[in-house]
Amino acid sequence: DPCTDGWAWARENQATSVGDAWARLPRADWMLWLAEAFGVELDAELLRGFAFECADRAVRIHAVAALRSAGLTAEADRLAGVAAIIDVPTARAAAEAAGAARVAAVAAARDAARAAESAGAAESAAGAAESATWAAESATWAAVRVVRVAAEAAAGTAAWAARDAAWAAESAAWAAESAWAAWAAERLWQADRLRTLFPEVGR
Repeated sequence: DPCTDGWAWARENQATSVGDAWARLPRADWMLWLAEAFGVELDAELLRGFAFECADRAVRIHAVAALRSAGLTAEADRLAGVAAIIDVPTARAAAEAAGAARVAAVAAARDAARAAESAGAAESAAGAAESATWAAESATWAAVRVVRVAAEAAAGTAAWAARDAAWAAESAAWAAESAWAAWAAERLWQADRLRTLFPEVGR
């Protein structure tokens, strides 16, 4: 079943058909639910590609931004330098790199709290490092998730992978600097990307 927010959006925006809703929905997870609920077949290979793209954005854009915001420049540079996630091997490599970045962010949060000269400074420094930890953890999860399902042939499985990776990218975006803007931009990118991949649904 769709969430309450999804139903509220459909009512408030007076969606008249699947195609109309697809053309205007602001969230990828709602779009994927819509397709499933109304029996719209989406190409599994394109869905897997979308999942890889979301995981890549979680790792190489949002986690990197959060690491830089926390002052973890070396870790950010290493993560930014991993190969783009386009298949299972690159997703595995990215998951390993994001996991290492998470470990570094956890250590930074601990060290920042110890080294700060005041309680306020400790809280600020530790908060930035904890945000980086969250972003790196979300990025790791996104990459690991797409690895687990990428080999599946079923479109339904690919759709779940796409939903999961999209959510993880949103989560990583929220942890980045200017969280609200990054999160909103990620949601918009995901929805527009699905409309580009499956333009026939919106017709």
